[in-house]
Amino acid sequence: MIDEVHILSDQYRGPTLEAVVSRMRSIHRFIGTPEEPMRIIALSATIPNVVDLAAWVGEGNTKCYYNIAESRRPIKIEKHVLGFNCDTSTSSYRFDLNLNYKLFDIIRKHSSGRPTLVFCSTRKAVEIASNHLLQFHTLNLPAEQRNTLFAVAGRISNEELKLRLVAGFAYHHAGLNLADRSVLEEAFRAGHIPVLCCTSALAMGVNLPAHLVIIKSTEMYTDYGMEEYPESSIFQMIGRAGRPQFDTFGVAVIMTQRAKVQKYERLAAGSVPIESYLHQHLAEHLNSEIVLQTITDLRTAMDWIRSTFLYVRALASPTRYGLSVAGDHNRSQIEQKLEELCRTELNALEAYSLTVIGKDRGANPDEPLTISSTVYGRLMAQYCLSFRTVKLLRKIKGTEPLLEVFTILTHCDEFTAFKCRNSDKRALNELNRSTAKATIRFPLRGRIQTTTTMVSCLLQAVLGNLPIGQHSLQQEAARMITLGRRLIKCIAEFIYVGRETEEASVYQALLNTLILAQCLETKLWEDSPFITKQLKGIGPVYAGQLAARGKTSFQEILNTDPRELEVILKKNPPFGNEMIDFIRKLPRFSIELSMKEDYMMEFVVTQTNADYDKQLTVRVTLLVGDTANTVLFFKDNCDASFGGNCRYAASFKLTDATVASATGHVICVNWTGLDCSQTVSINGDANVELQKRRSRKANNHSSMLITEFYQKETRTEVNEPPVEVHSSPETRPLDAFRFNRKQKLTLNSETIKPHEEPTISLLNSPEPVEKRPKQDFLTHDAIFHQPTKAFRTQLAMPESPIPHYRGMTRQEYFIDMHRKNPYLLFGHPNQHPLRLSNPEGGVGSGRRRVCIFGVFTEIPDRRQACFETNDRRDRLGRRSCTASAGERRPLRQLDLGIADFLASPPRMQKEDFFK
Repeated sequence: MIDEVHILSDQYRGPTLEAVVSRMRSIHRFIGTPEEPMRIIALSATIPNVVDLAAWVGEGNTKCYYNIAESRRPIKIEKHVLGFNCDTSTSSYRFDLNLNYKLFDIIRKHSSGRPTLVFCSTRKAVEIASNHLLQFHTLNLPAEQRNTLFAVAGRISNEELKLRLVAGFAYHHAGLNLADRSVLEEAFRAGHIPVLCCTSALAMGVNLPAHLVIIKSTEMYTDYGMEEYPESSIFQMIGRAGRPQFDTFGVAVIMTQRAKVQKYERLAAGSVPIESYLHQHLAEHLNSEIVLQTITDLRTAMDWIRSTFLYVRALASPTRYGLSVAGDHNRSQIEQKLEELCRTELNALEAYSLTVIGKDRGANPDEPLTISSTVYGRLMAQYCLSFRTVKLLRKIKGTEPLLEVFTILTHCDEFTAFKCRNSDKRALNELNRSTAKATIRFPLRGRIQTTTTMVSCLLQAVLGNLPIGQHSLQQEAARMITLGRRLIKCIAEFIYVGRETEEASVYQALLNTLILAQCLETKLWEDSPFITKQLKGIGPVYAGQLAARGKTSFQEILNTDPRELEVILKKNPPFGNEMIDFIRKLPRFSIELSMKEDYMMEFVVTQTNADYDKQLTVRVTLLVGDTANTVLFFKDNCDASFGGNCRYAASFKLTDATVASATGHVICVNWTGLDCSQTVSINGDANVELQKRRSRKANNHSSMLITEFYQKETRTEVNEPPVEVHSSPETRPLDAFRFNRKQKLTLNSETIKPHEEPTISLLNSPEPVEKRPKQDFLTHDAIFHQPTKAFRTQLAMPESPIPHYRGMTRQEYFIDMHRKNPYLLFGHPNQHPLRLSNPEGGVGSGRRRVCIFGVFTEIPDRRQACFETNDRRDRLGRRSCTASAGERRPLRQLDLGIADFLASPPRMQKEDFFK
């Protein structure tokens, strides 16, 4: 029995339903008997072309159906289509806003004081419509109903929703938390809420009764712009009106543009035929049937096509499916076109090594070509991948680092079901780049505006233990993690299969894919300091508190006193003892990778913890690869106890004796922080040459992060985009970087010649930047200018020559200053009492101080023509500058050697810079 069979017209779910029914019929032809035919019952209330459906379900028998007239419905639905003017200059967004002014009149006319559902295209549109009704209209509710709404509002956590609920205009969408949505659904089902604005997704899931249903605008927002609602969605929304168990009749109102009134009148009257969308996903379903061997050649492929609803509709309307037939079309011509379409899709599958088309041995030339699946095709069917995703995976080279593997994952076609909404972009961009809090590991260029960048940002936020403020984004991030786990497993198998079938070198790509699979499984990066989040009773907040105290590994937790852990987490005993006892039950691994005779290698993995609790079910993956990017050994998803022996041994032959070294890995599938690896040197000369190549590659790299000079031992949170210094023998441009939400300061993206200083300018209006709290460390003036006695006393500075590193080396001083104030130091114009004269006679807005990793420069107003330094100092001993319109001399300040660094040869090492 197939209920709601009109889903066939859905662009995404329809082809799947069609393929499943056709597969069942194909299988029945092989195993069934004429005496026991398969019986299919299809139900729908909104299908006009019943004959076509009967021809498909009844295999040509067009009389096996019952067409019940509209007049015989137990609950009648009045359907109204209202058209409104929409000029060519009016956008769809503006038209949707204008419809809000028509809502209350429709509610007052058709609701009869009963519950009303208003379907809107987006979550933002839902809230706007509810707010508009609240601001401009009032419902005359009985005192009893108003008291009930007050009681319901007391159970709601969303403050905005409370205000609108009390007035009778509530809203419902997936952005609300689950508890609030459940309360709203219960109250509306009981008839307590007069008007509920919601998204179209509510019509697909929750069965809410309503006397009046209003479809406000027939367009919805997608990544490709505004598109019309699918016909199945319109039917589902109309079907929410007049439910038999709740009402005696119902009313449905469709609000659309005046030019589309006739289209939706025919749709509401049931005169628009149901169409098939199988031809848009034909490659995926043909591959699935080939894997199941229901299709073995072109003849059986055409038999399967004839069993689909696509075939029935193609005979009735060939032009809609691109099957152009000259003159009066007949069955043979249409079948010929369908065969050409089938051949095209089969050839595309063969081009990407998903199928193999050939002849049987000994077959005569007249025999049809045989079609069989490959291991790639079986993986595509097993993991339900789209053809676009498979095309992407087939381009993997085998040398991809972790970032490229992660990028491939986020570009998979399966993530297109998520939509990047305008209301979520601000929160996403703050996760991507922010000056006030931690950001994602791999920041994205530009602003987040597409689904791909949204997926990348949310996945990184989950793996980086970053707080996601909006509840709707939290839900979507959880769904993305679940989908990503399935896809990354498929990517790992695709890569390993490529090694076996194409003899490709894929060690690096396979290693990084396994690491990313572990990250998605544990929701943590492989080097995350928040590994304690995996423990029972430890959430993101507690894990952050432990990481802030340096408890970033399981061994550090074991070395900590239980009472200290309880003090950090503010827990009572014996919480610390229980935590340590649990960690002692985790497995610990050791690796022995050695070279034997005849280039044989022995790989031994031992679980060394005698207290390991096997009930934890820790799974591991074993991998060995060499510097030639060759996979020497691979075993996936092993039990940590290795069958109870706590030891696993394997021997294999080295494929290339000229490689420098080989590395063995133990990667935990479902735990982070338990991995281990060992590298064994094979060819000493090759190892030396490999190190030289890596050194040359590092020295000739086109960009070098300044932060690499300061981040050596510990990993700190980076809250701002890194500043890049591009190295070349002659010129060294500095990429423009920006900060602060309003006032933007940047380095000009011009080339900087040796022994010249960068010029700094303002990007927008010279208004003051927002105030920053005073820093508690030594400022530029306190160190490099002779300060006044009062200032020295305030900072407790000894009188000594400037600069003074206080017993530090120059390198230690740089590192210490960077830790105290990473990236940028700002000064406010109020801290500079002297004003600068504008060359045009006006008054400038003052100077600003900027520190860029030791570069101290005065930032003048952009309207000032040129500057020169003088010996004037203010009461704190700070140097000031005056404008001079007659000369154009750049302002020069102490730069702590950064100019020498920019002018130095590109191969200069880090130690030389700090000498």
